[in-house]
Amino acid sequence: MPQHWLPKEAKYKDPYREYPPDNGMIEITHGGFHLGNIIISTGTSPRILAIIDWAHAGWYPDCWEYCKALYTANHNDVWRTVWIPEFLDQLTPEFNAFAEYILQIGVV
Repeated sequence: MPQHWLPKEAKYKDPYREYPPDNGMIEITHGGFHLGNIIISTGTSPRILAIIDWAHAGWYPDCWEYCKALYTANHNDVWRTVWIPEFLDQLTPEFNAFAEYILQIGVV
């Protein structure tokens, strides 16, 4: 976006843009799944009551939800190792590309 006003010949090519895949389906995503955004009932049979904080929701590639969920979780945390695989398909190559791209452009 910072280059949108530049003529084509003046725009620079992002050297890390090749990392994220471009072949996924586009779907609606929450964009911020973590334990703090899931309200669960109490009792012996807990169930999900609500998913809150839809500020990052949007239409993104099908790998986006998985990549964002993993990126916000500690590496060995139960949320990442047990629960995320319960409700999202594991897309390891896509996450590796996402993580490399984010690392290279300096986003934290």
